[in-house]
Amino acid sequence: MSAALGSDSSIASAGDPLVGLPYRTVQLLGAGGMGEVFLAEHRELGKLCVVKILHARFANDERLADRVRLEARALGRIRSPFIVSVSGAGITADGRPFIVMEYLEGHTVAEEIAQRGHLPLPEALKYACELLQALEVAHAAGIVHRDIKPGNLFLCDAPDGSRTLKVVDFGLTRIMPDAPPGAPQPLAVPTDTGIVVGTPRYVSPEGARAQPVDHRADLYGAALMLYLMVAGRGPFDHIRSEPMVLSAHASERPQPPSHFAKQAIPPELDRVLLYTLRKDPAARFQTAAAFREQLEQIKEQLEPSETADYDAAWFADPPRSPHDSAPRIEPLAIEQASLPAENANDGVPVAIPNSGAFPKHHRPALQAHAQRPITTFRVTMIFLCALAVTAATSAGLVALLQGAR
Repeated sequence: MSAALGSDSSIASAGDPLVGLPYRTVQLLGAGGMGEVFLAEHRELGKLCVVKILHARFANDERLADRVRLEARALGRIRSPFIVSVSGAGITADGRPFIVMEYLEGHTVAEEIAQRGHLPLPEALKYACELLQALEVAHAAGIVHRDIKPGNLFLCDAPDGSRTLKVVDFGLTRIMPDAPPGAPQPLAVPTDTGIVVGTPRYVSPEGARAQPVDHRADLYGAALMLYLMVAGRGPFDHIRSEPMVLSAHASERPQPPSHFAKQAIPPELDRVLLYTLRKDPAARFQTAAAFREQLEQIKEQLEPSETADYDAAWFADPPRSPHDSAPRIEPLAIEQASLPAENANDGVPVAIPNSGAFPKHHRPALQAHAQRPITTFRVTMIFLCALAVTAATSAGLVALLQGAR
């Protein structure tokens, strides 16, 4: 959503789609299947904003116009520092609905991964927790995003150099039937059944099967985003065909992120992500809060301090979230472990990575769980056996020499 002013893509006043409105377009930022996104400026205040407008060819399409209305009202109902804010909406002179949103400086997670390959674990966990906080607010309002993907997650640059993740583009929003009072009205014409809604590479298993989805599909998407950030790729990126990708999300067992990552991934993060990527929504975390609490605990364990270390009790028995009605995640075994199998598509083995790849303050707990110390007794026995073999060899040589005489 950030752009340089005065570029070659600036909009001439004669072709300004916002003519007659309080805004004027400055630059075309991008275009998609449904509409265009412009950098705009308030004519009186001079304040920059972003305006999303339905394509002119869809001006008379009531279903798409209704979807733009729903996106505007959904964004207008939710307030979160991790969700793009909306400041207005309306209809252009040629009958196209539009939404006015805040202007953000930065770039998307997709662009960040393309540039850096992957993100360090603490940074990725921070962004994942911010994403889940955004989803907590949206889900509480009865709103399901349905299109969590790298291009819809924006990393906003602050003046102090820090970054905050914000969720953008609620164009595929679904309003749940049990949404609380005050929630936006659902689409006048619901999406046809049997249609996959969302981006195939990031769709949930139930979405890949063209089944109705709820907020737990967003949690699956959030798990895919964290997987991508730490591993630099998704679990099914080796599959190029869209139908095969959908099939993989619906039925194929994913590898843990540590299988692909070029950085050390703690085994509990492998376990939490594979748990959230289960095919059955009822077998995942049931709320964004429950998912985030587990990630916050992992993030705390990664923070270095004078006495910081992994808590062995946490490894043995991770706490049950009060927000979560899903079954407790079973603890990992020492040498190799698997998630509790929901069906034939679960139970993916999770190997513990080499503790030497972890920072020093992480190693003791990993060694305590993944290594067996060589005791003094075992060393002594090995030494005695070596002496015995040496003595026997010497005796044989002596006997051989005497025989030769």
